[in-house]
Amino acid sequence: MATMQLMLVRVVSGPLGRHALALAGGLVLVVATACTSVGSARVEPSDLELSFPVLARLGVTAYRDQDWCKVLAYARGSFSETTEHSTCDLFQGRPSKFDPQAQADFEQVRATLIETGISPSYVTVEYLDGAVLTAVFEVGCGGCDVGRYIYEAGRVAASPELGPGSSQVILAPHWTWYEER
Repeated sequence: MATMQLMLVRVVSGPLGRHALALAGGLVLVVATACTSVGSARVEPSDLELSFPVLARLGVTAYRDQDWCKVLAYARGSFSETTEHSTCDLFQGRPSKFDPQAQADFEQVRATLIETGISPSYVTVEYLDGAVLTAVFEVGCGGCDVGRYIYEAGRVAASPELGPGSSQVILAPHWTWYEER
């Protein structure tokens, strides 16, 4: 129960708090169960894949949505809203401030990700011939320091490179859940 209460505070007070309140019953349950242990039920990889068409159409390579840091790097350029560029920006080069189109595209990516059942703090994507090659969705994790859904096209087994306190589980072909404690 303590984990669920912690997650409720994190979801409601986070950057998507106003959206989370509308989804609090289901979302809190999903987030609390998704991060309590490696073997727990999680968001289905097929649900995460529903975001791929929007990410690919916009050419998103980096997305970050935290109360102190907002980033969108995509086909139109790199946009950032933060006072801490050295720790916030997920790309090389100097970002622009969000213009109205970048803001609208950021909101579209945010809404698409929420529809998958997660509100990631960041997402990175690589493409091959316009198709998603790799994607990393980092999510809040009540019982761990870092939790990531990792998609790697063509890969069917988990990477053997695990550091101390980290673990991973193959969720589906091409999908791994990775967490650090």
